Parts: sequence; C-alpha cells; structure tokens
Amino acid sequence: MKILSFVILCLGLVACAGTEGDIEEARLLLAKGGKSRADDAISLLTPLLTSTSGVERLEVYRLYAGAKMASAGFDSTKIIPALAYTGDDNLLTACLGSVTDLATDSASKMSDAISALVEITGSTDLAKGDVRAQKGLYFQLGLAYFLDAIRVYLSVSGLASGTTVDCTVGGELDLQRTAAKANLNNSYSTLTATDTGAGYSASNDFVSGLASVRDDIVAADSSLTTLCDYLNGLN
Repeated sequence: MKILSFVILCLGLVACAGTEGDIEEARLLLAKGGKSRADDAISLLTPLLTSTSGVERLEVYRLYAGAKMASAGFDSTKIIPALAYTGDDNLLTACLGSVTDLATDSASKMSDAISALVEITGSTDLAKGDVRAQKGLYFQLGLAYFLDAIRVYLSVSGLASGTTVDCTVGGELDLQRTAAKANLNNSYSTLTATDTGAGYSASNDFVSGLASVRDDIVAADSSLTTLCDYLNGLN
C-alpha cells in the first residue's frame, strides 16, 4: 500500500510539473513573438483549458487568449509599441504598420481569444486571483475587442495594404462594419467599468484615444461611403 501511495504521489507530482512546465514554455514562446511560436503555445495551452482550476486556470486562459491574438497577426512586440507611442496620431493610424500581415483566419482566432476571455472573466475562478490578475484579464478583453475592430477598419477594408478602401456594397467591410463598431463600444465599456472591467479612467491615454476613434467612427458610419471617406483620409 505504501508503494502504491508513493507511485500515485509521484504521478501527481509529474503531472503538476508538466503543467507548470507547459505554462512556462508558453510564456517564453509568446515573449519571443511570431505566429509560429504563438501556434506552438496554443498547442501547449489548449489541453490545460479544461485540466486546470483557480489561479492556474486564470494564467492559462490569459496566455491562451494572447497566443490566439498573436497567431491572428497581432504580435505584442509590434502592436504594444504602436499603441503606447501614438503621439498625436489617431490610434488607427498608429496601428497601420502593425496589421499588414494578419493571418487569413484572423477573424476566427480573434473570436476564439474574445470567447476565452469572456468565459474566464465570467467564471468562479476569477475570484481566486488577486485584483491585479482580475483587472489584467479585463484589460486583455478590452484590448481584444479593440484589435478585432481595427482588424476590420485596417485589414479587411484594404487600408493596411496601402490601397484605397474597398467600398463595395456587400463587400467584407460592409458586412463586418456593424460588428466592428460594436466592438469599439465593447472595448471602451470593458476598459472603463469598475466592477466588471479594468477600471481605467476615461482620461487614460489609451482609453481617451479609443473614445476618440469610436466617436469618429460613429460619426462617419452613417453610410458606407462616409465610412470609406473617413478611412481613406487616414492614409
């Protein structure tokens, strides 16, 4: 019986070590950047979505969502500097150079990232983390909403490729612009909400820049033509 107990204990320790090792490896892969490394991180983290709990599950979901965003083409080594050092630029203009190489399935990967973050922020495990971890997940969700919106305005529209915006009625920009506008609102509300959000002040540089873009888009999106004129004016 003692031998059996020892074997069970050893197996348990190996399993834990394996989980911690996979999480650490995923962190290192994401820190290096690149789509292929993000895909490797996704492979490591996917089994852990259903096999972890508590604080460890929060970290797995945080990394998994980040890996999905990076795999979509939003590499943190490019997008974070673009957002942090906008200067007087419109946020969309500041991000132009960071969305020129999005994956063909970027829409589904961003949807996966958002769904994962919505799930974890609505789970009982959220309360297991400290305030910093909780607010960090809400910030990541707000960022994911924003990036999915600019995916439409910059990449789907054709603006990021350096061409004029595709203003075809029934084209991809036309089909996705309603959801993109909703994501700008989702981003702002998630970033500024205090209890179920990141709790950022409206005067925060990123938040105020987001609000400015949202207001400009709302004003321009009265028709497809005016939206196209606004986006073309960013070039």
